[in-house]
Amino acid sequence: MKVFLISHRGGLGDFVMTWPVLAALRWKYSDHHFLALGKPDYLKLASEMGLIDSWLDCESSDLLPFYSGEFLPKVLEDVASALVWTEKNPKMQALLERKGKGHVHLQPPFPVREGEHVMDYHRQCLPYFSLPGLGEDDPYFPLSVQRQAYAIVHPGSGSTQKNYDPEFYAFLANELKAKRHPDTRILIGPAEKSLKRNFENRYTIEEPASALELGRLLSRASLYIGNDSGVSHLAAILGTKTLALYKSTDPLQWGVRGHAAQSIDAANEALAMTRIQKALS
Repeated sequence: MKVFLISHRGGLGDFVMTWPVLAALRWKYSDHHFLALGKPDYLKLASEMGLIDSWLDCESSDLLPFYSGEFLPKVLEDVASALVWTEKNPKMQALLERKGKGHVHLQPPFPVREGEHVMDYHRQCLPYFSLPGLGEDDPYFPLSVQRQAYAIVHPGSGSTQKNYDPEFYAFLANELKAKRHPDTRILIGPAEKSLKRNFENRYTIEEPASALELGRLLSRASLYIGNDSGVSHLAAILGTKTLALYKSTDPLQWGVRGHAAQSIDAANEALAMTRIQKALS
């Protein structure tokens, strides 16, 4: 079987933003085996979603010759077409074009134009594969359609500059428990382990061990509220009702996309709470 190679070595949110592109390519190249190079934890989730067929750890020493443009390792010998998210790499491009008989495109990981939404930017690579570059604004990739009554508040992100005071999230969780969702849980990930002590004696704590477990948790929730993070992007694209808070980043470029998702731009806790309450009502 012909192989379509996908390579994405970025974070969870960055990877999630490429899913509409992957889905379009899977439709176009339905007779290909999709092999992905990236971070195993994220690729296991993508495999569960049906976006890829198999995967390899991008940190494997076996792949160093590929990323340096020296030669194609044996595991990539059957590649026919490829989409690689990387900065300009003429040697890699030449390797793939010389070996493959299909389309090959190298896409820089992030948009250059200020204010351009990253998902719209990624879709611009589709014409290289004879597909339209525009798509639906509200992507939906359901992992589970069985919703439960719990709500999730995620107080962290990959940058402390994106976060509000921990007590803001505690107050928000109390409001949700009292008025809308008696089962409100706090989500703690690797980036916010230090915040656990602020919540563990007052709320149910969720600590998924993998991206796949995280996806299953989010896909069953009735509501998710968090910051600009990969978790928020995942919740939105899974179809969970999502409110994503933007304290220091631009929602025009990094806003969540999903048919039940909303980005809330708020520079401080008071404004964030006011806009959350308005959105919930």
